Amino acid sequence: MDKWRFNIFWNDNEPFTYECNFFLESAEFPGDISKTNVQFGGNHNGKKIMKPGDISKEIKGESEFGIFNNKRLFNDGKYPMFSLAHNLVKIAEGTTVSYVEEPDKYKPFNIFGYEHEGGINILFLFSSS
Repeated sequence: MDKWRFNIFWNDNEPFTYECNFFLESAEFPGDISKTNVQFGGNHNGKKIMKPGDISKEIKGESEFGIFNNKRLFNDGKYPMFSLAHNLVKIAEGTTVSYVEEPDKYKPFNIFGYEHEGGINILFLFSSS
């Protein structure tokens, strides 16, 4: 039987990103990219509500920020899996928000959310291997 893996990374502001960053440096992930250079940092102002939206537009720079992925199902090519967004209508950012410090280095993860100042603030990894 296959093992399911669904990891979500979402942090408070600096310096409360230490544990997550340590884990990201140490962990090995399934797939073609087993190690990552992803690091969370920063202190963007929060206190806003993220709403569901089309993340593919964000990646291309065509839409507003402050959204999370509205896709209901993900598929790794083998099995479909319900998204964290299934029946989720809003996410409160909190007072301050960390973000991926080098947004072009988010692989092997998928982007789940962009906070209101444009930073990638929620990542996920889905695998059924």
